[in-house]
Amino acid sequence: MNLLAVYIFSFMPIMLITVLLQSDKILKRLFTKRMTLSIVFLAILPILLLRDISAPADINNYLHMYNSAINYEYIFNAYHGNVFFSFLMYIGQLLNLEWEVFFYSLSILSLLIYTKGIQLIFKNEKYYILALVFFSFSSTFVLLYTNIIRQGLSTSLLVLTIGLILNKNVYLAFLTTILSIFSHFSVIPIIIMMMISKFIFKHIKYKYFILILIFLPIMGSIALTYLNSLGGLFSKIHAMQEHNYTNNLVYIKIIILYICLIVYYVYGKKYLLFQNINYKFVFNIYLLILSIILFTSPILLLSSRFLYYDAALMPILFSFIFYSRYNIFQNNIKYFLTFILALIYGYIVYSFASVQVQLGII
Repeated sequence: MNLLAVYIFSFMPIMLITVLLQSDKILKRLFTKRMTLSIVFLAILPILLLRDISAPADINNYLHMYNSAINYEYIFNAYHGNVFFSFLMYIGQLLNLEWEVFFYSLSILSLLIYTKGIQLIFKNEKYYILALVFFSFSSTFVLLYTNIIRQGLSTSLLVLTIGLILNKNVYLAFLTTILSIFSHFSVIPIIIMMMISKFIFKHIKYKYFILILIFLPIMGSIALTYLNSLGGLFSKIHAMQEHNYTNNLVYIKIIILYICLIVYYVYGKKYLLFQNINYKFVFNIYLLILSIILFTSPILLLSSRFLYYDAALMPILFSFIFYSRYNIFQNNIKYFLTFILALIYGYIVYSFASVQVQLGII
C-alpha cells in the first residue's frame, strides 16, 4: 500500500470529525466555518497531488492534446471542438508548463470552481462544507478530476452556473454556461433542460414525472434507433452503440440516482424543503438530468456521459436534508448515524479497483 492509499484511509475520519465540529456549540467557536472549509479543502488536495498522474486510462489522449496545443490556431481546430479546454492547454504551453504540472493544476482549478459553486448555492457555510466532504468521498470526484478531466471542468462550471443563477448574477451565469459547453459538449442537453425547467414543472407534477421516468429507457430505445437512422450528426449515436461498452456499474449508479431522487422528493415534500428556492432549483435539475440518463440508457456509453453531472449534485441535495430543521432523528443520533454511514461509504468507494486504478494505487 503506497503513501496515497495510507492517506486516503486516514483522511476520511479526519474530514468527518472536522465537519462535526461545526455541530458542537463550544468547539465551533474554536473552528470557524472559514477555517473548517480551509482544512477540508487542503485535506482533499493530497488526493489529487499524490496520485500517479499517468495512471488513468485516458491520460495518453490528454497528453497528445496538450502536446498539440502549441499554437493559437489549435484552439479552434482541435478535433474535440472544446475551445475553452483547448485555450487552457494553449495557456499552459505559453507558460512552458510540463504536462504533469498542467493537469495537476487543472484538477485543482476544477475543484476550486466546484467549491465556489456550492458556496453560492448555500446561504449557510456548514451546508457547503458537508457537501464538499461527501463529494470528495465519491467515485465521481476521483473520475472527474483524474480521468475525464474535460467533463470534470464542465461539471464544475455547471455547478458554478447554478450558483450564479440562484444569486441572480445573469451575465456571469451566461459566461460560465458558455465555458461549460466549450469544455465538454455533453452538457448541452442539460443546459437546454435548465432553460425550460420552469415550463416543464409548471405543467407536470413531480410525482407524475418521477413515475414517467420508469418508461424512459423503452422510449429512448425507440427514439435513439430512429435518430440513428437519420445519419449526419446522429451518426455518433451509432458509433457509441458499436463501442460495446458494458460497464454494469453504470446500471447500479443509475438505480442509486433514482432511489436518491425518491428520497429527496419524499423528504422534501414532507418537510417543506421545496419552499427553499435553492433546494427546488437543484432538485429540478437533478430530476431532469436523470431523465436524460434514463432516456439514453439503452446506449450505456452515451448515458454514462450524463451520469457524472447528476452524481455531482447528489451531495448538494444531501446537505439540504442533513441540516434541515425537520428531521426524523434527534441531532446527536443523526450526526452519529451519518458519521458511521459516511465512513463505510467512503471506505467502500476508495476500495473499488476502478477508483484505485485512476489514482495509481494499484
